[in-house]
Amino acid sequence: MSNSLWTETFPSSRCYYLDFEGSDHRPLLSILETHLKKKKGIFRYDRNMKDNPEITTIVEKAWNLSLEASVEQRIGSCRKSISKWNLEHHSNAQKEIQEEKRKLELAMSSPTEDQALIATINNNLSSAYQKEEAYWHQRSRTLWLALGDRNSGYFHAATRGRRTINKLAIIEDSNGISVYKSLIAEPSPSEIKAALFSINPDKAPGPDGFSAGFFQTNWSVMGPKITEEVKEIFEASIIPSSLNRTHVRLIPKTPSPKALTE
Repeated sequence: MSNSLWTETFPSSRCYYLDFEGSDHRPLLSILETHLKKKKGIFRYDRNMKDNPEITTIVEKAWNLSLEASVEQRIGSCRKSISKWNLEHHSNAQKEIQEEKRKLELAMSSPTEDQALIATINNNLSSAYQKEEAYWHQRSRTLWLALGDRNSGYFHAATRGRRTINKLAIIEDSNGISVYKSLIAEPSPSEIKAALFSINPDKAPGPDGFSAGFFQTNWSVMGPKITEEVKEIFEASIIPSSLNRTHVRLIPKTPSPKALTE
């Protein structure tokens, strides 16, 4: 048994029930750690930045830094520049909200009650709340987990038994004509753009930390180079291994899991 103060004092502590040894009571092994283990931060593009003209300029400069750079290198350049901007500005909507609340309280308690000032502060406060809402909306895992669970359930069901029945040997259109050639044909620029914009902008980002929304917002800058590389991939029929990297997220089924089955 412990209270919240104990948890705050030993943030990384853990307990294990040991085996019965000559008694009807199981010994409890407690490992107490007073320091919270810090994890290396993972870059995540904040969609709240999409309306920030300063970020738009930073992305454009980072993307066009080198004409010879590949899409992957340009994405890395954007990530580095945005991370640097974040560190320098320490953007924090919560602090902004608290500051605007303080200003509003002072303005409303003033004998003069400057209505214009109060209106300005209220607008600033509303904007800060919108930023905070957008921040947490992007980080909400409801959509990511729902999609992930639905997909895994589908694939597990699809691979159970009768696999040969589900083997895909040919695809035909409504007239019985094979459409294999159209599947491997080089896509047009409009098809490439349509494929990107069909993705939910808030869907879980890949290892680079950028969701589809980042590329959709900056398509006017990034579109030509991305389209060029997609066409090159279809021409060579080879996808660079670096573009196939992804995240595998383990979702716990039980509290404090210890085994992969949990």
